[in-house]
Formats: sequence, structure tokens, C-alpha cells
Amino acid sequence: MYEEHRTEIRAVVLDRTMPDISGDQVFDEILRLDPSARVVLVSGFSEERAAASFPERGVAGFLKKPFLPESLIERVRQALSS
Repeated sequence: MYEEHRTEIRAVVLDRTMPDISGDQVFDEILRLDPSARVVLVSGFSEERAAASFPERGVAGFLKKPFLPESLIERVRQALSS
């Protein structure tokens, strides 16, 4: 989906854990298609633990689950302004 619509997508909210494919794989594929993509990582793990899988890979933001909608909005705004 990202490949088809990447010119329309300004930011991606990506869960690190998904049922059929890992967030790591999706993240790598998004960056392969667009190295400047803004990806906000979401995880139930701590930021340090989740970020350990993404060292210096260009994560635009992080949210620990559970989070409030306002937190999501703020993090996406920050990603878009970076």
C-alpha cells in the first residue's frame, strides 16, 4: 500500500509487532522505497527496548502503548515538522 500511495502519505504510524510481518521488515521496506519517510514507531515495549531494533534508522517518533489520542496527534505533528 505504501508503494502505491507514497506520494500521498506524509507520515506512517507503525506498530512494531504485527501478526504476519514484523515492524522491522515493514520499516526497512518503507525506507527502501523512500529514505526520507517519516515513521512513528508504536510499541508496548519501552522506547529504549523498541528503539534498540531501529538504531539510527530514522524513526521520526515513538509512542508507548497505551497512549492517548492527543499523544498520537502531537507525535505525528512533530514527525511532520521534522
